[in-house]
Amino acid sequence: MNHERAAICFTGVFNTGTRKEVEAIAAKLGATPRKDPSKSIHYVVIGSQVQVSPDWKHTSFGRKIQKAIELRESGHPLIILKEQEWVRFT
Repeated sequence: MNHERAAICFTGVFNTGTRKEVEAIAAKLGATPRKDPSKSIHYVVIGSQVQVSPDWKHTSFGRKIQKAIELRESGHPLIILKEQEWVRFT
């Protein structure tokens, strides 16, 4: 993962820290944390503690994941990572 100038969005609950803490780690590595997925985002990281239920799309993390999938399907080169994958790059 190229952290330099990469825009990254975190969603869900993380084992490695609070949202602010994981955003601070990303910023320290040179990435720019963003609140929501958009065409300016390079990575979306999904926290390990995301619980999948029938209503997942209606939660805030579910909407972010859905938006990331839509962006990727429309041709935006967005990478969606699980927290465990992201941790290996930090």
